[in-house]
Amino acid sequence: MFTAVMVTVLSAALLLLFVYRFIWNEQLGRFHTQAAGLNQKAEQILRNAQQWVTVGLSDVYASKALTDDMFFMLQSGSLEDYLQKRREKSVSDQAHLRSVPEYFHSRVRIQESALRKVAFRGQGGESSLYFSDNDAVYAFREPYRPGESSVSQNIVFQQAVYNTFSQDDAQGDIIFYFETSRLFQALELGGTAVSAAALTDGQGGVYFLTGQGAYTEELFQSAAASENGTGSLPLNLNRVYYNNFDYVYFPYRLTVLTDSAYFLADVRDWLIIMSAGILAIAFGFIFLFMANIREDKAFLRRIYASIATMKQGVFKPGLPAPRKYRANEYGEIARELDDLSGRLQKHIQTEYELKIIQREAEMKSLLNQISPHFLYNTLEVIRSKAAINDDAATADSIAALGLFYRSFMQTPEFCEIKDELNLLEAYLKVIGFRFPNQFYYQISADPKLLPVPTVKAWMQPLAENFITHGFDKESEYNLLIITGTAEKDGFRVEMTDNGKTVPESGIKKINEDMLARSEKETVGLANVYERLRLFYGEKFGMELCGNPEGGLRVSIFLPDKSE
Repeated sequence: MFTAVMVTVLSAALLLLFVYRFIWNEQLGRFHTQAAGLNQKAEQILRNAQQWVTVGLSDVYASKALTDDMFFMLQSGSLEDYLQKRREKSVSDQAHLRSVPEYFHSRVRIQESALRKVAFRGQGGESSLYFSDNDAVYAFREPYRPGESSVSQNIVFQQAVYNTFSQDDAQGDIIFYFETSRLFQALELGGTAVSAAALTDGQGGVYFLTGQGAYTEELFQSAAASENGTGSLPLNLNRVYYNNFDYVYFPYRLTVLTDSAYFLADVRDWLIIMSAGILAIAFGFIFLFMANIREDKAFLRRIYASIATMKQGVFKPGLPAPRKYRANEYGEIARELDDLSGRLQKHIQTEYELKIIQREAEMKSLLNQISPHFLYNTLEVIRSKAAINDDAATADSIAALGLFYRSFMQTPEFCEIKDELNLLEAYLKVIGFRFPNQFYYQISADPKLLPVPTVKAWMQPLAENFITHGFDKESEYNLLIITGTAEKDGFRVEMTDNGKTVPESGIKKINEDMLARSEKETVGLANVYERLRLFYGEKFGMELCGNPEGGLRVSIFLPDKSE
């Protein structure tokens, strides 16, 4: 009972584990799919920011006034130097004087861009424009205090600035800083299996895009440093799964994270209900099993009581018969024991009569044994007289007949193939004396066939069938070949003769009568078939077919009974 309970509990645990692993794999696959979708959105946002930069620079290059002002910023080493260049420009071309800082500030304000800094790096050093929602601050080689820390976590796009008339003459660089949180504010994780996402630049920089939660920069750096696109990392008692995506046109790698507690949260209630259901079914099964055990104990007591009464020589049920027997092994055993007790009781009542009948049968058997001994002795006397009179042929034929008869009587009803072959050869020797210089035979058998169990005297009737119906007395060469071979699931014995030819219709009729156990014309074959079928079972097979050289072939398949 303990084993059955443990099997039930283990089965329930395995079922829960299988369901959990299935849901786990489904959610993990959902995470990978949604991470790929998040990557597409993030890449599109980066492309939009790059396009914003490209359009802005195109506008600057399209305006000579803005291009001149940008070169002033790249060439100036201080704010005074920059303003001096603008004043000099205003004297000669006041109508076309424009300001690059004002242009970018206007675009940021109108388009609500996430741009927070534009840095101009040229011969005069680096100058920067800092943008807020309502203002722009310009700094020349000076540390900027408000918002400085947030600028270091911005997405950077850097473009070289060339002379308008020569692409080989670089004047400096213009660098655009986009605020990460504002740039990627369109990324939403609600209802997804994704927990957090960040960009890394390969130099230790981590730019959180959304859903940072409890994930640290070090965790993102470890995940991004992996050469695999997917994998997992330990986090306390949990595991964090990651997906990495690289970009062709941007120097960043997107790392998307999640953990089992997060992506299983939306199916937690369903898992609890399902687990409770499986456990309830398991405990219900255990309850029913224990109830059945109690009923089975009652039938076991009945079985023990019946056995105890039988040991005392009383062949009656140990307990009163129940109204209904259990429909399982215990009930069947109890029913069979009760039935056996009744049958034994009836057997005991007639045992005396049976013993008398048995004694009479034994006496008849002893009397019948006198005839074989008398026949052996008589044949031996005739053979001796023939040998004394120099009649060797007669003596040999009588000896063969005596050997056959003795072998037939001494071979048990259930014997081996080698015994049956010996009996057949003794019979064929007698036939050889009957038809000298007209009958020949060959016997060859696989050694594996010889110890196979069989019944007695089934080969001789098949050979006799050839002698009776197929033997050609006008021919000087009547041949019977017996072969025995081993096959995959048993053995095959074949008897082939060169006797009289039988038409196909006749062979078909013989096979049909044999399988139907007809006793009209195939009594010998039908008896052989029935005896072998009963001994070997349904896998046994026997078939007659024509021999291309004339005569018939009997093919018999003996299944291996050792399996």
